[in-house]
Amino acid sequence: YRRQRQMCIRDRHQTGNPATVNQRKKVYKLAEELGWTKKARINGFCRRMFGVESVDWLNYMQCSDLIEALKSMVERKEKEDGK
Repeated sequence: YRRQRQMCIRDRHQTGNPATVNQRKKVYKLAEELGWTKKARINGFCRRMFGVESVDWLNYMQCSDLIEALKSMVERKEKEDGK
């Protein structure tokens, strides 16, 4: 019972795929650099790219692909802002 209760408490504080916690932090950081302050914006992008409703539910490879796409977008934005 104690172990089951600990798992329930831990699950309340962390949502999504536990294997992608650090990747999701990177995703949110890159989204902020793009000026995307609302979670709905990145979730919509995620839905369009992968057909998954939320960044929280992406698998490891999908998160990697999303990070690369966001990096490209940040680079493009920086080039446009620099002109």
